[in-house]
Amino acid sequence: MRKRRLASLLLAASLAASALAGCGSGGKTETTAAAAGGQTEAAGGTAGETGAAGGTSAADLGTPLADVRVRQALAYAIDMNAIVDSLFEGKAEVAKSFTAPGDWLNAGIPVYEYNPEKAKELLKEAGWPSDYTLDVVYYYDDQQTVDLMTIIGQYWQEVGVKAQFRKLEGDLAAQLWVPPADMEKAARLIGEAYGCAVLCKGGHQQNDANDLLYMDGQAKWFYGKRINNPNTHGTGCTLSSAIASNLAKGLKLEDAVAGAKEYLSGALAYGLDLGKGQGPMNHAYRIP
Repeated sequence: MRKRRLASLLLAASLAASALAGCGSGGKTETTAAAAGGQTEAAGGTAGETGAAGGTSAADLGTPLADVRVRQALAYAIDMNAIVDSLFEGKAEVAKSFTAPGDWLNAGIPVYEYNPEKAKELLKEAGWPSDYTLDVVYYYDDQQTVDLMTIIGQYWQEVGVKAQFRKLEGDLAAQLWVPPADMEKAARLIGEAYGCAVLCKGGHQQNDANDLLYMDGQAKWFYGKRINNPNTHGTGCTLSSAIASNLAKGLKLEDAVAGAKEYLSGALAYGLDLGKGQGPMNHAYRIP
């Protein structure tokens, strides 16, 4: 039987992205997603030993989770091996990245072995507020997932981190992917922190589908209309793949994004309704 992987949990990838993008609640409760069911994933970040990525303070980003020490502490606080042995009866494998364990992983990926004292030390250094509550959401309803969330909450509580866990109901995309109020600010913060180009998607906005590319200190908007089509499974993967394909063809990044967005919009507008549930768009709509 192939082992399920249990990624080294610092928080879900969406947590790190939303924190850096300034999408926190702005209050004492932070919402983050936990893709549980044996595959809870996270991004601890290696943006520096202190503070938030790129020297930007956690206060600037509106959330203490922007401090890499906090994310590292949340990882140190959890005994992943114990969870594998008890909850998963040894049928899972602790991973240290989003990718399944294997020879293809970078040997320099940091590993956060269970160390509650180290977690407490990092939280103290980061000035973790004792009255702050993490609002952790999950979307699988099996008992194993519920048990996993309970165990994680207990580990965090032991190092002084309060968390509430709740299962999402209804439109998951609308709840998990809330665009920041200021996309240009979010893109700039991420771009300056990591020294890269940033594309902020606007497909989950209610009235339009405008995307923003931030590159070399400049913001470029790609405007689009919102297409009424519930079959949007794989839109993000399609967009990124189309951009990569255009880059491979020699296009500049701006032109690659523009062409990819046009292609994606056409695939959605075709209105393919395949099978049950939230299906895919028509990737072959341009083929006669």
